[in-house]
Amino acid sequence: MNPKISVVMPVYNTKAAYLKEAVNSILNQSFSGFELIIVDDGSSNSATLSCLDSFTDPRIKLTKFKTNQGASSARNYGLKQAIGKYIALMDSDDISKPNRFAEQVKYLDEHQECGLVASLINVIGNDKTNFAEFPYISSQKDIESFLLFKGCCFCNSSVMFRKSVIESNKLQYNSKFDGVEDYEFWCQFVGKTAFTILKQKLVDYRYHFDNITHRNSNKNKDKMNLIISNNLCRVSDNRISNKIFNEFINGKIIESKDLNKFVGEMTYFINKLANDGYSSKFINALFYDKVRNLFYHSEGFNKQLVLFNSKLAKYFNLPWYWKLFCLITRSIRFN
Repeated sequence: MNPKISVVMPVYNTKAAYLKEAVNSILNQSFSGFELIIVDDGSSNSATLSCLDSFTDPRIKLTKFKTNQGASSARNYGLKQAIGKYIALMDSDDISKPNRFAEQVKYLDEHQECGLVASLINVIGNDKTNFAEFPYISSQKDIESFLLFKGCCFCNSSVMFRKSVIESNKLQYNSKFDGVEDYEFWCQFVGKTAFTILKQKLVDYRYHFDNITHRNSNKNKDKMNLIISNNLCRVSDNRISNKIFNEFINGKIIESKDLNKFVGEMTYFINKLANDGYSSKFINALFYDKVRNLFYHSEGFNKQLVLFNSKLAKYFNLPWYWKLFCLITRSIRFN
């Protein structure tokens, strides 16, 4: 009889103590009908390899890559091996609470319209004070808004989804975005299934100095911005290019002609989002700071004047004194 859940866990030189805790947290789940697919992505750490070889539970399926191929390749391999109706993700340094699978299976069984369920998390680790907590968002459209225009709103190790969703839509991880490949993967789900975030904290997320999110924060930020820019471009029906959106996300549109096009189309885009069912309040909250940054970082009198008189500034009701401050100071500095 096939297991109901396939758990996919990529491993690469994970500390043995973390890895042991992660694997045991899966093996000790109250819901036992699962397979644990561990994909070692060419680890060179002998302690990691020894730890992997020490597990004897028959539910574990271990594959070892001869060379490091990257997180996306390891995850995609695990997805292809999965035979369960549901796929649960697990990183090799996190800890799943004993009732995680039971709660998520129950929800998916009872809500056939939902294709992906995540949960809140408890942050642990030696640098947890520097980690920004994932928000709790209850509305489907607000989850989509956050994913498309802000970033990831749930932890990778808290996710369980239907295998049928990725099969029918041919979804897989993109190695171009290794480091934030999970976020780009979730963006592919938008429009193809419903999302839910459970209020229970079903995972201990370990944030530490060796964590890939921690190590590569600057590179990951650039990749995140590119993903958001691509999302914005797609949702805007390509009326604004991903190049211009990427400059907007980074707070500086370089060419004056691009700035003119942007402020002319952006109000259309925001109204389109509202007409498509996205919460105006939520969208405004996501974009307000980005518009302010655009004002502050735009160089020269002509650009400031375009922004000062734009419908975009009126739409977000930016204070007149803020606009005047930017107009004067940024014009003096760059003229």
